[in-house]
Amino acid sequence: MPDITVDLSNTNLSQDPLPPGLYVAEVSKCEQQPSKRSGQPTVYWQFRIITPEEHAGRVAFHSTSLQPQANFGLGRVLLACGYPEEKLKVSGGITFDPDRLIGIKVGLVMQEDVFEGKARTKVVSVLPVAELQQQQPAM
Repeated sequence: MPDITVDLSNTNLSQDPLPPGLYVAEVSKCEQQPSKRSGQPTVYWQFRIITPEEHAGRVAFHSTSLQPQANFGLGRVLLACGYPEEKLKVSGGITFDPDRLIGIKVGLVMQEDVFEGKARTKVVSVLPVAELQQQQPAM
């Protein structure tokens, strides 16, 4: 088997959870799959951190259920991705192409959490970048 050459000089290799806080990120993956727990349809999101720069390139994960009682979660992410609210509230539902969301910048609010006894940081809110920047503390 041939050797593999890869440049990791600008890669953040930390396995520590991201610190809680505000992040600018871009959608790097968006796909529908059955939930691992309930089997119900779910959209799984992957976001690549852009800023703060010391965490650039790290990845944050999020999921939004497609169950009617939980559609608010998906709606909030789509609003953050630039979908106008009036287009999201069309009677009969909306159709969106997940591939067209790749590369869209969003704001992430992340908080500490414990999942299955392990410390982690989870996405608690996805916002338009402009709204996130309004929440940035003065430096």
